[in-house]
Amino acid sequence: MHIVSTYLPPTAASHAVKCNLGDDLLVVARINRLDLYMLRSTGIQHVSSLELLPRVVALHEISPEDGVSALLAITDHPDCSALVLEYSPKQRNLVVSSSQKLVLPYGRPLSGCVNCAISPDGRHAAIALFQGTMTILSFTREKGVARIARKVDSAIRELLLLSFAFLPLPAQDGIAISLLHKSYTGSRHISTRGVDLDTLDISAEGSSIELREEDEPTRMICVPRAASKPGGLLLFGPDCTIFYQADKLHKMQSPAKSRRTSTRQPDLYEEWKYSDVSGYGFIDESRLLLSDKYGKLVLLALDNDPKKIPAGAINIHLLGEASAGSCIAYLNAGVIFIGSETGDSQLMKITSSGKLEVIDTFSNTAPIADAVLADLDNTGDHVVVTCSGNGRTGSLRTIRSGANIEELASMETSIPIKNIFPLQETSGTSHLYMLISYDQETKLVDAREAPRLSELSAHQFPGVAREFPTLAAGNVRRTIFDTTTLAVQVTTRAAILFDVQSGAEYCRWSGSITTASVSGDAVCLGLRGGKVIALKVDIEAAKLVTQAERNFDKEISTLSIEPIQSGEVTSNVVVIGFWEDFLVKICQLHNLAQVGEDIETPHTPHSVLAWNFGDRKEGLYLLVGTGNGHILSVKLKETKNRVLATSRRTVVLGDRPVLLHRCSIAGAEVIMATGSRAMLLSWSNGRIAQHHVNIKNIESVAPFTSSAFGDALIFKLTKGLSIARIGKLEKLKIDSVSLGYDVPNTLAYHPDIKAFAVGCLRTEPSLNGASDNIGSSFKLIDALTFEFLNSHSFPPNEEVTKVIVGDLVMGDKQERYIIVGTAIWEDEEGSEPTKGRILLFRASLSKGMQVGSGAANAPPPVLTLVLEQDIPGSAVGLAVVDHRLAIIVNTIVVVYELRRTQTAQGLELKAVDQWIHNYAIWSIVPAGDSRVVIGDALQSATTLRWNGTKLEVVAKDWTTVNSLNVTADETYVIQSDIDGNLMSYKPEPPILQQTGHYHFGETISCLVPGSIRSRSNQNGSIVAAKHVLLTPGGRISLIQEILDEEKEMTLLAIERNMSAALKAERDHYDVGSWRAPHVNTRRVITSEEPLQSYGFLDGDILSHALELDPDSEMAKRLLNGSREAEKLDMTFSEVRGLLEEVLAV
Repeated sequence: MHIVSTYLPPTAASHAVKCNLGDDLLVVARINRLDLYMLRSTGIQHVSSLELLPRVVALHEISPEDGVSALLAITDHPDCSALVLEYSPKQRNLVVSSSQKLVLPYGRPLSGCVNCAISPDGRHAAIALFQGTMTILSFTREKGVARIARKVDSAIRELLLLSFAFLPLPAQDGIAISLLHKSYTGSRHISTRGVDLDTLDISAEGSSIELREEDEPTRMICVPRAASKPGGLLLFGPDCTIFYQADKLHKMQSPAKSRRTSTRQPDLYEEWKYSDVSGYGFIDESRLLLSDKYGKLVLLALDNDPKKIPAGAINIHLLGEASAGSCIAYLNAGVIFIGSETGDSQLMKITSSGKLEVIDTFSNTAPIADAVLADLDNTGDHVVVTCSGNGRTGSLRTIRSGANIEELASMETSIPIKNIFPLQETSGTSHLYMLISYDQETKLVDAREAPRLSELSAHQFPGVAREFPTLAAGNVRRTIFDTTTLAVQVTTRAAILFDVQSGAEYCRWSGSITTASVSGDAVCLGLRGGKVIALKVDIEAAKLVTQAERNFDKEISTLSIEPIQSGEVTSNVVVIGFWEDFLVKICQLHNLAQVGEDIETPHTPHSVLAWNFGDRKEGLYLLVGTGNGHILSVKLKETKNRVLATSRRTVVLGDRPVLLHRCSIAGAEVIMATGSRAMLLSWSNGRIAQHHVNIKNIESVAPFTSSAFGDALIFKLTKGLSIARIGKLEKLKIDSVSLGYDVPNTLAYHPDIKAFAVGCLRTEPSLNGASDNIGSSFKLIDALTFEFLNSHSFPPNEEVTKVIVGDLVMGDKQERYIIVGTAIWEDEEGSEPTKGRILLFRASLSKGMQVGSGAANAPPPVLTLVLEQDIPGSAVGLAVVDHRLAIIVNTIVVVYELRRTQTAQGLELKAVDQWIHNYAIWSIVPAGDSRVVIGDALQSATTLRWNGTKLEVVAKDWTTVNSLNVTADETYVIQSDIDGNLMSYKPEPPILQQTGHYHFGETISCLVPGSIRSRSNQNGSIVAAKHVLLTPGGRISLIQEILDEEKEMTLLAIERNMSAALKAERDHYDVGSWRAPHVNTRRVITSEEPLQSYGFLDGDILSHALELDPDSEMAKRLLNGSREAEKLDMTFSEVRGLLEEVLAV
């Protein structure tokens, strides 16, 4: 069984509406999510999100009655619905107040058409989701709640519908709708029909205008009426903009003119000099903003005063370039939001001079064409790298859990530093001094002019010990507002109390100290031989007072009295780690009595910390950094006099000892772990979230406040110091490599040279209506610096179709190549390519260079074309099987061996076998060293094995599904189809036995084998991350395999109960029905029973349980189910612990 969980939610913005739902709001639709933003003077602020299940295909503001508006959202096939949404000011979110199913049992889905239009009064909607049918909805308010009053389905003759809109008529004239459509002859028409307000039926009678063949309009929008302007319809074609007055179209509907087609000239006409219109938004009744598919932002001003026509005009003015907008919302004072499905969404301002200024940018990974997993820092963890964008916004995106870190200053040091301890004069002030500890000594430096540090002598500041290394130091305080000037330094020989202001020593406690911790007014010392001393600072007397001592008879490796939660300055417990037995003990600080059981660790505890991540009931953890590079997180449960360990998991940071540090980010305290690499740990969605830190070689960190840098952090690096500020702590960090018009469509990662091999397709708009300029290229891009290393261009009729990196064998020599497959297009349009090429590149580092050396002015890797060879068709897919190259050539899989020849190239790919198929093959993936799995357009998936001389069929699924992508490992196969379903199979030769069927809900662009987590981080887990799933809308999901069969049934029961609990609270949120396999209505279903999903679990539904309050009604429904048989034999804490382990990724 597998779990499918969202890693990155959809990022493509398809619709945006600025509305007044009691407050001025901006609502943005991103596939199946509605994001709510408040309008602020400085921009927009995200408030909340509402998750829906199907894709949102239309979003409009409606006015059920006089008063506050509402929103109408239309969702797509297969679960078509109309949802009325209102804003809850108290909860600051959107709620569904009414819903209506729009599914027709035998309807044929309508594609390529605008799906919804709203009447001028805002009280009616026309919806077209099926051919030959239009649904009319009316809205009302009942007891102050916006609702759908009526729904009527009307048959229409216009089957090939392109667009439609209500005519902006005066209220006394009722409502009428105009339909832009194609006839069976291919000509385009505008047909206008009246709508009966009593029955909501669309009249069969009406008028029709035949449009000029050369105009070819595809989009039509309603221009609202103004005080002196009647409004009308604005149509957009490839080369023109057309306007028809609404009143004139309405007059043509008289009975005498019914069913009559006329040829009528438009009232206004203007040439359109840009690409196809991708999105629009109104500024007012006569001005609107338009975006073309290449991001040209245009202001269209319509002068449609009837007194001026035919002297009126359509004025078009180019403002500049932005992302290609699928939607545009004018907010206020020249500020606009451009939502994009092919580039980053942007918040922009139109200045008084007509120029564009970018205020904010919202990352968008859509559309994703291909992806790869790459281990960039040799830790075993992988980042997801995607081929993203379209038009002029092609890009590579790297997605990882991370934080935005701004490096402010750096300081080189000649002697290796062991640790750093900044000191303040009093609480809340800037740091004056810094204790820098070395192997054999300590220096005190003046930090007020950092990064310039000046050492203070013993004569200038006598109260600090300099002859020994410092183990711990810090300011003394009883509360966060304490104004005392005392501080404590602990060396290997003494604990010293001194005054930061005067530099005088007040008190000293001497002993052979191996480890120490200072916090608030407490000091805890670990002595040689296993003795622990707890000291307390008597601030009034300026003395160190012994509070407790205990001999553990085992050497102490580390201890901590750091506060357990934010806002506190000290702790009431001490956490102690021991060299022997790899144990950690938790003791009370005032008497050193143990309060919990011994906690075993996988290696020597090197650093320990008890921390409450913010959830007082569920967020208390013991963190242990071990000597072999692991972080152990142990969940703690407090009872009256005991602390119990309930669950645990391990994360690997490399092989160097791990240190744990508290630090503050934007007012919130988090934990930073440093070892072979650095990681931030925070609390998100009921579990510990991990965030990558992009500064290398961090060994230690401390807070640092100064007049020059404000609140910042100071990092001790392997060589020197660095001052940095962590800005926004993001769940995921997305970096972008802009490629402009070169839109990537395939890529691979070359680990030997740390570079991406990218295939691009370039489409540049041309002027004067000529065809776009098209070209293709292959690029080599540095994976660490994102610099362009090399490139190779292709003729205009040749396109790069696939790029992989693989090891091929020639004789007894194995070598790694970048393999590029192409398709060569002939003159015949729409014909299948009959030619293609395979190119082999050898990439190697320059002599003497090492991977990731980062040396200044380092020469780029050497890229050598060693072979180019023709093939009899398009290279649809490439894979390496048993060190041979398997190529999908149209409908055939051909296996090639690399051999030496006497030709000029010296090499050739020799075809040694082929597997002939009757249908187009879409994908091929390795499933072990000698197996591949292919997916075809009709007969699903097939597993093939290379037996040393030829390909043979191992297992095949004969179910007729329209396969899109396949992925596999040694024991199973997963594929997706065009209906958005996932299916899993287990090879049972000669068939693939289906073991799972699950409706994912989106078209899947690629399935990538692999995991974002290293194997060492998954050892001992009940789940194993196996695949990454990506969609055109920018969603990235992870597919995990459940390894514990007993836990499978438990998780299945949790999902069932959680789904039922959510549906009880939100009637429209029927997860069970949505996840059941969906098939196109034109395919025959023989089963009389309703389909149900199996073999997959919805990780997003499971994650809802982590966000519940244990005492909430929803949590009770989760535990008790809807009947006695569904009751879980678990406590809520046990459910949470299980889900934390399962959803740790």
